[in-house]
Amino acid sequence: MRPCTVGHVARQLGTGISTAEHLVERLAHLDLLVHAEKEQDQLNTIVAATVRGESFSMRCREALHLFGECMNEIP
Repeated sequence: MRPCTVGHVARQLGTGISTAEHLVERLAHLDLLVHAEKEQDQLNTIVAATVRGESFSMRCREALHLFGECMNEIP
């Protein structure tokens, strides 16, 4: 994941800024993301994945790929 803003996260998820900020806080607490606010402007808070977050993201993508393969085998 390339660094992006909380505003970008909110737009990608189709949520409001406060919801995206809450999600970012929870993921940061789990050491999956890091974030840094720019002058108390939540729209411009920069978010980036940690090494642990990148690893977790890769495992999720692999699991979704395997799930998709299984679903394709259902008649």
